[in-house]
Amino acid sequence: MDSDGEGVGGENEAEEDVGGWPVGEGDGDDLEDQGNPLATEICDDGIDNDCDGTVDEDGYVQMDIGRDHSCGLTCLGELICWGGNGEDQAAVPPETYTQFEAGKFHTCAVRADETTDCWGRNLNGQSDPPQETFRAVRAGFSHSCGEYADGTVACWGMNTWGQCDPPEDVFTHTSLGHWHGCGVTLDGYVLCWGKNDYSQCE
Repeated sequence: MDSDGEGVGGENEAEEDVGGWPVGEGDGDDLEDQGNPLATEICDDGIDNDCDGTVDEDGYVQMDIGRDHSCGLTCLGELICWGGNGEDQAAVPPETYTQFEAGKFHTCAVRADETTDCWGRNLNGQSDPPQETFRAVRAGFSHSCGEYADGTVACWGMNTWGQCDPPEDVFTHTSLGHWHGCGVTLDGYVLCWGKNDYSQCE
């Protein structure tokens, strides 16, 4: 029986030597629940979770792509972008971030203090977020939105088709398209707003 779920089973689970990592060294064995060769490294916990010999190593925890640029957020809060940078959409300000999203030609991110930063194309104010705190931000083509801690949403940027007028509802998740947005409500329904020329908001 594989009681510890690390992919190796036997009668003496507590005495297994997994992948050359001996029992008793504090990680990489069945005596340490948080450490075995199949585990994912966790930042700042002081444990070599994946048993590769490095404690609290950095790695990517989120990624997203725009039209011509790509970005990744590391375990330690560093946001790295690459690719097209004609609108400075890949020119990340030197901050520590917890979440981000790449729009078509701009990028928005939540800082460690939960305030929001956006950069890149700003012809319609899509890179001018309100000075408020958000749990997450979303970036579309010419507009952006932020999710407050209580699940309500605020948007900024181009509003020609009402894409910056989200319903006064509580959402668990939101997503933005080119000129519209949608969100999942607490009771499991999807509500959309903005341009509806292809019934994308119905």
